Order: sequence, then C-alpha cells, then structure tokens
Amino acid sequence: MLHDDYRAVEHTDLVATDATRRANLRSSMAIPMFHEGELVGVITIGRTEVRPFGPAEVRIGEAFAQQAAIAIANAKLFNDLDAALKRQTAMTDVLDAVSTARYDPQRVFDRIAGHAAALTPNTMALLSLVDGDETVIVAFDGPEEVKAMVRAARQRAPIDHGSPSGACILNGELVRVSNWDDVPTTMFPTSRSRAMGMKSSTIMPMKRNNRVVGVLNFDSLTPGKHPDADISLLRTFANQAAIAVDNARLLREIEDRRVCNYNGVTPSP
Repeated sequence: MLHDDYRAVEHTDLVATDATRRANLRSSMAIPMFHEGELVGVITIGRTEVRPFGPAEVRIGEAFAQQAAIAIANAKLFNDLDAALKRQTAMTDVLDAVSTARYDPQRVFDRIAGHAAALTPNTMALLSLVDGDETVIVAFDGPEEVKAMVRAARQRAPIDHGSPSGACILNGELVRVSNWDDVPTTMFPTSRSRAMGMKSSTIMPMKRNNRVVGVLNFDSLTPGKHPDADISLLRTFANQAAIAVDNARLLREIEDRRVCNYNGVTPSP
C-alpha cells in the first residue's frame, strides 16, 4: 500500500491511531511479508517529507520483505528446534534416572522437577503424584525464595475441586490462572499456590493410559499466562514425564518383589 502524502489520507479513527501517523511520516509504503502463503508481518517504510516512492523502490522493498519473511520463518524454526532439543535433552536425562529407579525412584522425581523448572525460567515447578484420594508433593525446583514456601506448605492435599490441582486431576484438563488476585476466594478456596502468595499458576495433568497419575504445577510470583508455545512444550514434557513416573514405580515394585522373594517374604499386593 502506497501513500504519496499521508496527511492527505482521510482522517478516520483507524488511520489516526496507527504507527505511520504517530511517526509523523508523509510518504510511505506498507509491504506484506508472506512465507509459504502465510502472512507473517508487514514492513512499513516512510519519509518525513512528501517524496513518493517510485516503482524501483517498491521492487526493492518487496524483495527485502521476501527476505525478511524467510528470516522470520527460519528464526521460528530455530526456536522450535531449540525447544525440541531442550525437551529431548530433559527426557534423556530423566530416562537415565529411570534406569536406576529400582534403587532410588526419588532421582526420577527430582530430575523431572528440575528439568520442568528449566523449561520455564523464573517459575517454580512442583511435581505431585496421586496417592489414593490425595496428592503428595514428591519433588520441586525453581527460585530459592519460592522453595522455602513450598517446604513450609502442606505436602498432602485432598483431590477435590477446592484446589486447581484437584480440579486438574478430576477433569483431566489443564488449569491456568493468570492472576490469583483476580480469582474470587470462593474459587479454589484451598489452593496451595494462593496460600503461598503466588501470582500465577499453570497446572498440567500427567496422564498414563488415560489415567492421571499426577500433576506438574508451575507457579510464578508475577502475574501472566504462559505463552501457548510454552504450554505445548510443557504438555509434551508432562506426558513423557508420566511415562517415566509409571516406569519408575513399576521398576520399584519389581525390585521390592525380588527382594521379598529372596528373603522368603510374601510381598503385599
């Protein structure tokens, strides 16, 4: 879109508030950036004096817009690859811990919490497992000032709709709280996150064979939702972590039975 003199453009609410008018530009051209048929952005080039852009300048601008669209697409691809690499590295380390889970399943829980916290900077990652009709905190990691709060909080909580973790388990769905200050006290009245003074929370179910085996809780002292891209990454990690937790439990049960059989003791069902 070309404007020889932007001040000559009809004054509407839309035009009056756009960046071109705020920048006091007179002559301008706006060029869309497409990559594989998808609009990824717009480049606006302008002058503070009335000097319209000619055909040659427009072609140069269009060529630059094409190159910029490719660069933006590549940057997104590299970001996706970086996220995938981080997730793969995290799960490789967790699976390594699983291989020794028959001796120490806590190592698996600690690795999961540690990597979950690393995937979400400045956030407390807390791993709780289902234990009958309650959840129990088995591992957590994150900023030091938040760790003290978790240690002081209750370690077990009932599975009900009084807390976001309970609702997450019962419904099998993600729970997101962008700002606890905006949530009525009648909603999630027994929330551990709210009691600790957290400002935002994301609770991710850990599913194994269509059953929720635990939750990954991501708490922050600042309000705001995790971006959708982060949620997708965390969802994948949570699903993989559920497999690791289940495998760790299975290996532990096998080891307990082996020890019992060796000692001539009948293992409890």
